[in-house]
Amino acid sequence: MSYLISEDLLRFLYLTKHNMPGTSMNKFLETLETLFDGLKPSRPINKIHFQNASRYYEHFMHQVDVKVKFKDKTVCLSCKGIMLASHCDGNFKLYRLLSALGINLSSLYGDVVIAFDEDMKNHVVKIDSKVPKVTYFIF
Repeated sequence: MSYLISEDLLRFLYLTKHNMPGTSMNKFLETLETLFDGLKPSRPINKIHFQNASRYYEHFMHQVDVKVKFKDKTVCLSCKGIMLASHCDGNFKLYRLLSALGINLSSLYGDVVIAFDEDMKNHVVKIDSKVPKVTYFIF
């Protein structure tokens, strides 16, 4: 079965989530169901399909920003130059599925902001090979 979800509705959810952090997907869908109660067709909204559509819309918007508009989302406009502080959730809504749900999925964003684990391990090994090990003895 296919579902058709309005791009305008997905954009509205996208802007709502980013302008009002903490907005619940379940409450958003519950509000939509209440809004359209009594209108035809009046069926419950499939939360899984809507959530997947929302995630793909966010990924699509990210691809447009990065590949079409050439935006660098790691730059802070307030800092004017080198960022003074950085927090990944300020730029992206990132999910740590492996630690949160025990699911090992590849990130839709790739390694745009956070490096892959294996790249990080290789980097640490490279640094450790260049830095001499110092052992301290306390007598």
